[in-house]
Amino acid sequence: TRMGDAYALGIHTGEDWNGRGGGDTDFGQPVMAIGAGKVVVAARFPNPWGFVVVIEHIVLDGHEKRRVRSQYAHLSRVDVRTGMVVREGQVIGAIGKDPAGAYPAHLHLEIRSDLSLPPTY
Repeated sequence: TRMGDAYALGIHTGEDWNGRGGGDTDFGQPVMAIGAGKVVVAARFPNPWGFVVVIEHIVLDGHEKRRVRSQYAHLSRVDVRTGMVVREGQVIGAIGKDPAGAYPAHLHLEIRSDLSLPPTY
């Protein structure tokens, strides 16, 4: 698994998505689950994470079922709680910023196959 690109705070393990207008133009826009699954984390973390949601999904890998997790970070709000089952496309929160406000509003998204990683690795 590719760990991500190096940057000032270490290894960047996901993708940062920003609206077409750039800057904070997408602040508060809804964030939707990429697939059906169970919320395993819905909490606020210290800088630079802010509100984070992690959803565990069952996917087919050939004929075998595997678990993967999608992580959504820097949310301005969380609309789900740990233990909830969500459907694909369900709103789980809204785009926000890091707690210190050092970066423009954006969604940090990851797909993780290593389920042992803590939510803010």
